[in-house]
Amino acid sequence: MVWRFNNKTEAKKVVFSLTQSEIQLFFIETTLDSVKILASDIHSYKNQAELSDICNRWVQQSSSKRQDCYWLLARDLYKTIQVKRPNAPDAEIDAALKWLVKDQVDLPLDRLLVTHYQPLSQDPSLALELATAIIVEKDLIENLIQLTESLGLKLHSIEISELTAGYALTEHFEDQSITGLIDEDQQGLVYNFTSVQNWLLLGI
Repeated sequence: MVWRFNNKTEAKKVVFSLTQSEIQLFFIETTLDSVKILASDIHSYKNQAELSDICNRWVQQSSSKRQDCYWLLARDLYKTIQVKRPNAPDAEIDAALKWLVKDQVDLPLDRLLVTHYQPLSQDPSLALELATAIIVEKDLIENLIQLTESLGLKLHSIEISELTAGYALTEHFEDQSITGLIDEDQQGLVYNFTSVQNWLLLGI
């Protein structure tokens, strides 16, 4: 899994926002001073075959082939668990986290991908002691990579709504205002943006 931002000031991009049963599709053009939605749609789907058909038809209709593609996964497609940061080299943290969270997931470890991010905090010393494990089904990620390739799009990133939105809000910690916070669960704050305009502020 890759978490990255597009630093281009002028770009066309395809954004697919995915839940377990619904996909929102956007073809967007951004310039230095404007954002233009070239095409957009929303569909429900029941299985991978339906999802593939929906995306294929939409890419053909929107003439968006060969563009950068960004997948944004909703919270029903991944799990996050905050744990004490393992005492391991940076390159080995993901492997260590997989074993730390194995009792809190339902699937075998060989069917999961585990990575992590540094949780945002107003107390930097506390943040350094913690890690947020991101757990997602390996089959899901592999299917999205294959689907993107079959659509003739260029995969830029597969991101999660919590991480993408959270890092975009870092600057708001200083003035105690967090725009876009809409929910909270047992694990803490849940950032979930629901409009294209907000996603664009995140650099997607």
